[in-house]
Amino acid sequence: MVDHLDIHRRTITVTRAGVDYYTRIRGHKLTEILNINNQIYVSGTKIYEGIIKVTDQVTEFEMWCSQTHTLLNRIPLDLPPQIFETQ
Repeated sequence: MVDHLDIHRRTITVTRAGVDYYTRIRGHKLTEILNINNQIYVSGTKIYEGIIKVTDQVTEFEMWCSQTHTLLNRIPLDLPPQIFETQ
């Protein structure tokens, strides 16, 4: 169970808890192509190599009953987007 979330320090405090539900996150993800460095063909398919920027934002989480797998609740979250570049 999450007790405290410090976004600026990037730390979280949790406590072990026995619950009868599981959670799933919901959000949005945007991928932008920043640069294409190379392209090759593999089995007739064009493959690109380059740099992309990923913006991922969690907007809510859902609580699901462990036994019946039915939706129990949706909890909205106000979290900043996580942005990173990768190759």
